Order: sequence, then C-alpha cells, then structure tokens
Amino acid sequence: MHRVALSLVFRPLRANPFGTLHHRLQPMQRFKHRNKIGLDVALEALKDVRAKRQATADELWRYVELCRVANVMRPYLEAIA
Repeated sequence: MHRVALSLVFRPLRANPFGTLHHRLQPMQRFKHRNKIGLDVALEALKDVRAKRQATADELWRYVELCRVANVMRPYLEAIA
C-alpha cells in the first residue's frame, strides 16, 4: 500500500471586478448565452431588473459594454427606455 501526500495550496481570493452588482449583470449574461437558454429567458431577466428598479438605464448600458453584448441588446434597451 502506497501513501499519498496531499499538499494544500492556499491562494488569495480574487476581487470581483463588478463588486456587489452581480444581480445587474444577470440579464447581460443571459443575453450572452441566449442561444443556449432561449431569448425569452434573457428578455424576462431584463424586464425583471427594470421592473424592480435594480439598475438604471445608464448602469445597464455600462454592464452591456463590459459583457460585450452591446449590439445584441441595443434594440431591447432602446425599446424599454
């Protein structure tokens, strides 16, 4: 019987570049993966964020550009603005 030595490596946690604004990124992430989950799911997420007033239009646009889905989401954001 062989003994296996385990060594644990502790790495510092990386800071979240978006801070605590993860709920504002959900629609953008869903638009990014809209072909896998469906466009209706992505649209529902966008409507929920706007209905609950979790983000302003300017904040949404900033995250749209960060997630690189500006061309896809532009017509939807213009329609709800």
